[in-house]
Amino acid sequence: MSQRAVEAILDTSALYPLLKRLGVASASLLSRLTILDLTKYELGNALCREHKLGLLKSWEDTMESWSQVMEELQVCSVDVQSLKNVEKIAIERDMTFYDAAYVYVAETRDLKLVTEDDDLLDKCKKSVSLDGFLKTGGFKPTREASGGVGSR
Repeated sequence: MSQRAVEAILDTSALYPLLKRLGVASASLLSRLTILDLTKYELGNALCREHKLGLLKSWEDTMESWSQVMEELQVCSVDVQSLKNVEKIAIERDMTFYDAAYVYVAETRDLKLVTEDDDLLDKCKKSVSLDGFLKTGGFKPTREASGGVGSR
């Protein structure tokens, strides 16, 4: 996939509901976003939890659809030399190392951090809620998009 200019980084708390709400229709929006390399694993865990709770029609179909959509996302990672900076954010802002990695990427790459995590919304100046991002990003889902993929 070619590298495109991105506007924001999504954490799993925003990506999961976005995929559920918009499904395949989110692909055009996702091409302007990035995730951390760990996000796909967090998303898989969320899918497992919903499956165990009986909230999905078919985890296989959902994962297949979401995998296709997620191919539009750029994936970034934190290099080993920057881990000390991530740890500093985690300690100074009293957050998990995972959350600090999202904050680090958002702040060092001048990206919005799209999250539904209240703690991150409070502790990262560059954060915005999913609804806030969708409203300011000019994304208008179509009628077909409103159902999302995989939910009952």
